[in-house]
Amino acid sequence: MMSKKLLILYVIFFDFVVYSSYVVWQDGYFGFLEMAMGSLWGGQVFLDLVIALLLFVSWMFADAKQRGVNAWPYFVGTLFLGSVAPLWYLIRREHARQAND
Repeated sequence: MMSKKLLILYVIFFDFVVYSSYVVWQDGYFGFLEMAMGSLWGGQVFLDLVIALLLFVSWMFADAKQRGVNAWPYFVGTLFLGSVAPLWYLIRREHARQAND
């Protein structure tokens, strides 16, 4: 049976992928650059996202090494897809945790 945590991760993941796909369809893959460079707040939000993803990736590499998982595909995915790849890593991690219980 799927845990509550895994269910929540899947809901967030799929909702975010659908929303992100819609945004890319509407504004293009690089549409975020206009927002990021359009104002000081846009730049601040973009830098905050970059810092948060770098912190996650740092944790992810340490966690993946401990679990014997190759983190590089998730890192590359993060560069191109943003938070989608880290969310998928968390889903994969939770599946592995449940399989070991």
